[in-house]
Amino acid sequence: MTDTNNKVIHILVSLVFLMTASVLVGWCFNIAQLKSITLKMPPMNPVVAANFLLICAWFLSRQLLQGHLKHLVKASIASIVILVGFLKLLDYLLDLPFNVDTLIFQEELNAHTLHNGIAPTSALLFLLLGTLMLSSYSRNRVIKIVNDVLLLVVFLIAYIGIIGYVYSIEPFYRIGPFVPMALNTALCFFALVIAVFLSFPHGNLAKIYSSRFIGGKLVRNAIPLILLIPPAFGYVRLLLLRMQFYNVEYGIALETAFIMLVVLVLVFYYANEVSKNDRGRIKAEKVMMQNEETYRSLVYTLKEGVVYFDMDMKILFYNPSFSEMTGYGADELIGKSITDTLIPEENKAITDRRIAARLQGLREDYESYILHKNGTRIMVNIIVRPILKDGIPVSFLCTMIDITERKKREEDLEAFSASAAHDLSAPLVRIHMLANYILDMSRDHLTADDVEYLKIILKTTVDMRALLKDLLLFAKIGAEKINKEAIDMKGMVKKIIKNLQPTTAILEVADLPEAYGEATAIRQVWTNLIHNAIKYSSKKEQSAIEIGHNIQGDKIIYYVRDNGAGFSMNDAHKLFVPFKRLHSDFEGNGMGLPIVKRIIEKHNGNIWAESERGKGATFYFSL
Repeated sequence: MTDTNNKVIHILVSLVFLMTASVLVGWCFNIAQLKSITLKMPPMNPVVAANFLLICAWFLSRQLLQGHLKHLVKASIASIVILVGFLKLLDYLLDLPFNVDTLIFQEELNAHTLHNGIAPTSALLFLLLGTLMLSSYSRNRVIKIVNDVLLLVVFLIAYIGIIGYVYSIEPFYRIGPFVPMALNTALCFFALVIAVFLSFPHGNLAKIYSSRFIGGKLVRNAIPLILLIPPAFGYVRLLLLRMQFYNVEYGIALETAFIMLVVLVLVFYYANEVSKNDRGRIKAEKVMMQNEETYRSLVYTLKEGVVYFDMDMKILFYNPSFSEMTGYGADELIGKSITDTLIPEENKAITDRRIAARLQGLREDYESYILHKNGTRIMVNIIVRPILKDGIPVSFLCTMIDITERKKREEDLEAFSASAAHDLSAPLVRIHMLANYILDMSRDHLTADDVEYLKIILKTTVDMRALLKDLLLFAKIGAEKINKEAIDMKGMVKKIIKNLQPTTAILEVADLPEAYGEATAIRQVWTNLIHNAIKYSSKKEQSAIEIGHNIQGDKIIYYVRDNGAGFSMNDAHKLFVPFKRLHSDFEGNGMGLPIVKRIIEKHNGNIWAESERGKGATFYFSL
């Protein structure tokens, strides 16, 4: 429901409330001027006024109440409105003495010579309007059609009653010898049926009226003119006729000519609106075609493979780069399933899990093997983005980059790094042992400078061995496969904190949900992040570290937050680069965060950080 509709509903309901409340005040204090529009017209029955107030309360409950209570109150009010109309109709049809119209102000009603009961027309309208209120939110197709018919009937009866008073045609608002429907009653029904119509979320007529297309605009503009102009001109014609400005035939001819003129103006106005809409649509289509040609040219010239597929993973389109990458011809894969043609057998289980995530509208960025037409495996970087319509995925766009050669080079480099780190470790151990031996055996014969130099050698070898250890770990993470299992994250973090060296930092650990990954690798992630948090907040008067998690959609985001040195977000891109260090006044070799990043990426997760210099940092990761 739009804001405009809400405002109109609020205005209409407020007017009805003021009118019916005035009527009840008139009955309380016997003020005839408040009971009807004019003293010559029949007054509104107090039970009718009370029923209108209940309908106002029905609209109010839609805004103020929630859940089961809201539905209970609305259904109860609608049932009372229906019951009043039904009992009064039975009274008229079967002459049953229910006297529902004298439930309140009975003495005042009996004191009048004229019977001021509920008119049969009013009783019927209460029955129909209450039924609409009771079923207005139904999605059943048949009920929606019935509701639209009821809306039109209530609207027409109320409108005809108003026209009857305007033109002084009593049969329009009075059935035979029965009580006539008061003008203020007809006006209230007219206002409320419009309010109910505007509040319909699923009605067929409401959908047409509220449509953003040209048809909806035409309906919204035309209805007020159709309802107001002919009756207004007809009233003026009758008024002038009574004043003997012209005879009946002249008045009819004049009214016909005027209505014809109005219709012609409306036809040409809306024809122009439709033409403008068509011109805009044709122009938009031309621009769309030009854009489509441009985008198609761009897609065809991209080095990356681009493939477009539907909800069943069937390929709808792919560009030449994708064709060259996979060895398939231009149309050879169209209509075929990605899982049946490109996914290796051992990867199909994880692919099914990824497909389930895509159906939830999630974007993916990962590395995996696909099959070439000749059966060989290609390592590719894959980015899959859902195409959404009204927030729901309807298809998917995927880009692929062949990284097979790059991966081979990385593996070769990692193998070399591991070999070099291993070969360098033994000489460093011997240097450390010799320096330590000289320091222990010859301390009495060494100068203070000699002792200091030997200590520097010892510290350097320790640092070098730590760096080589990290290099070996970095290479090992990249080369080895991971074996996933369920991990008790909170238990793991508590054990890491328990094994820490004595620290004055205050560590607060919130509930951490269970994760699925390789326990040894994830332990390394927590260890590095917690050690960093302690190290970079150690110069604070009171170091405080918080470990917890957030939920974003269906993802669990773990975090480690400290109040330490922090960093500028302009340097955030350097955080996970090997050997890059943002703080020279803290010890370290620049390999801790790159190791963490590689572990997280190995788990197809993400890691990032937020910080402000001097105000601490927060590191987030998901698996």
